[in-house]
Amino acid sequence: IFLDEPTSGLDSAIALEVMQSVKGLVEAGNRTVVATIHQPSQDTFDLFDNLLLLADGRVIYSGSSKKAARYFQDLGYIYDEVSNPADFVVEVAGGNKVCVPLGVGSSSGEQTKTTKELSTL
Repeated sequence: IFLDEPTSGLDSAIALEVMQSVKGLVEAGNRTVVATIHQPSQDTFDLFDNLLLLADGRVIYSGSSKKAARYFQDLGYIYDEVSNPADFVVEVAGGNKVCVPLGVGSSSGEQTKTTKELSTL
């Protein structure tokens, strides 16, 4: 099943109900659902098993949605654990998050990397 922004225009409570129903279809019928989603709440994001994240048309993450935030943390992006992981990964993909290069302290004076620089790795 392909769903293009099935929660668009819905408030977060109704969006969660819609995606819980979709998740129920997946689990009950051994189906695969591919969906695009815009600004999901943390509860809605937690329903997703896998995530394919693109930036400028290039894949910057493909894997478990539950491991996405940690993946970018391991690359040096700063993530506040109480934040919505969906917001965090969208900010990384959009180039709105700053990355501290691995092994470099914040007092080193070196420039930080943006997602656009990261995509060339």
